[in-house]
Amino acid sequence: MPRLLRYATFAATFALCTIMAYSEQPIFLFEHQTFNFGDVSRRGGATTCHFPFVNNSDSSIVILGAAATCGCSIPEYPRYEIAPNATDTVSVTFDPVGQPDGQFSKKITIRLKPVATQQQPCDSIKPTCIASTPITTLQLTIEGVIKP
Repeated sequence: MPRLLRYATFAATFALCTIMAYSEQPIFLFEHQTFNFGDVSRRGGATTCHFPFVNNSDSSIVILGAAATCGCSIPEYPRYEIAPNATDTVSVTFDPVGQPDGQFSKKITIRLKPVATQQQPCDSIKPTCIASTPITTLQLTIEGVIKP
């Protein structure tokens, strides 16, 4: 019986920690996740689009990085903590030079996480959740048609 009680206590603690971890994940809302440039003239050079967002969570968030699937797309993002309910922008510059004519679609991957808060250390008497914060990955897309 004591073994069953220990197992039930462990299972309940694990379930509670899991629920807490998922309920504390940030809500990071982009106004749109796809931007269509339409027709892009190669002679027109690089062009930039903007992805406005709001941190709709209760904690500050930091963007760890942004990477594009191609060197022709360069993302720029805030490199500071984004406070709860604050708005900002991720910008992506697309350069059609060297790209083939026709349709294009490029993905930009954004990695972000909530700023860690001070937590109680784990101990054997009172188990607590691991003091790590989850990294969230979001994808943005730019697309259009390259014309000579």
